[in-house]
Amino acid sequence: MSKILENQRPNKQKKKAPKKKRTGFLKMLVIGVFSFSIVALLIGFTGAFFVYHKFSDELPDVRELKDFQPSTVTLMYSDKDELIAEFYLEKRIMVPLKEIPVQLKQAALAVEDSNFYYHLGIDPKAIFRAFLTNMQAGHVVEGGSTITQQLSKTLFLSRARTLERKIKEAILSIRMELVFTKDEILEMYLNQIYYGHGSYGVEAAARTYFGKHVQDLNLDECALIAALPKAPNNYSPYRNPELARSRRNHVIRRMAQLGFIQRDEAQAAMKKDFELGEITDMLNKAPYFVEYIRQNLMNLYGRNKVYKSGLKVYTTLSLENQIIAQNAVRGNVRTADKRYGYRGALGMMNISLPEATLQKSLVQLNKFDEEGVGPEAGTIIKGLVTTVQKDHVTVLL
Repeated sequence: MSKILENQRPNKQKKKAPKKKRTGFLKMLVIGVFSFSIVALLIGFTGAFFVYHKFSDELPDVRELKDFQPSTVTLMYSDKDELIAEFYLEKRIMVPLKEIPVQLKQAALAVEDSNFYYHLGIDPKAIFRAFLTNMQAGHVVEGGSTITQQLSKTLFLSRARTLERKIKEAILSIRMELVFTKDEILEMYLNQIYYGHGSYGVEAAARTYFGKHVQDLNLDECALIAALPKAPNNYSPYRNPELARSRRNHVIRRMAQLGFIQRDEAQAAMKKDFELGEITDMLNKAPYFVEYIRQNLMNLYGRNKVYKSGLKVYTTLSLENQIIAQNAVRGNVRTADKRYGYRGALGMMNISLPEATLQKSLVQLNKFDEEGVGPEAGTIIKGLVTTVQKDHVTVLL
């Protein structure tokens, strides 16, 4: 037995030697990987530190948003509290978060930022997911921006798609998360973002698309409004109803996937047709009276106050009597015009003049189109008769 044991010992020692070598190699490998990771992290943190300080001094102080008053609509009412006019640069009507339907808040979170209440302004998981999706598609089909990032871009930054802007956006978003609560950020977002057709914020959007207040929206209406910010013009139910329906239904499916609504609710909502209100670019119920009041307001408070501060102006106007008076004036003017007939042109253009001179003469006529606004009530504009037919005359204004 002893000889067998003696013969076996050298064999055992030979087997142990390679294990020690393998153990040593693995140990060195682990140390190497660990050291490399530490160095990489140090380089990453150092780079992030320098990038942060490079851009942070150029950025605004997000704490100023605590006193931020976005541009809102000034509303003018008749003696019976009927809305007769709106003045605004951005059609926005502020509404507190508690008055916004839960389903609208859920719809916005579902389609824009489902991890909103769990991240600190940026969402690495969403960025990585968007990167993979875009790589598979071969072009950008999904973004990784959080609600906070979208808000910071809208409030502080340009729309330029550059790395510098994305870095600034990330820094601002983290700062906003440190200063404001999640609910405060969500309230600012829902009141600030553009929803198409001149509407900023969910209250203006609800009035534009459905002719109702935001708190009166139902599920499918909430989903449609939440669907719009990604591309308001493309997803407009007035311009592209089928595309809008597809996008709305995507929002509803996401709400069901996240457990915000039951599947039977989702199925019922996706089958609904749009019940849209009529879009009116401007109220024009009493233009002369409104213009008189507007001029007085401008003299008293200035343009910024009238067009940005969301004033509520109550007047003594009887809209019913005003409409009767306007119709009477129009009718009598038409009657007088027919009675006296055509009295000739006020002036004539010499069409033999050089083209440059003719174009210069048309500048005043085209002014309103170029500026994108119409003439004020009571303004007299010279018209240029371009064609005369038996049954009609074409006048260039």
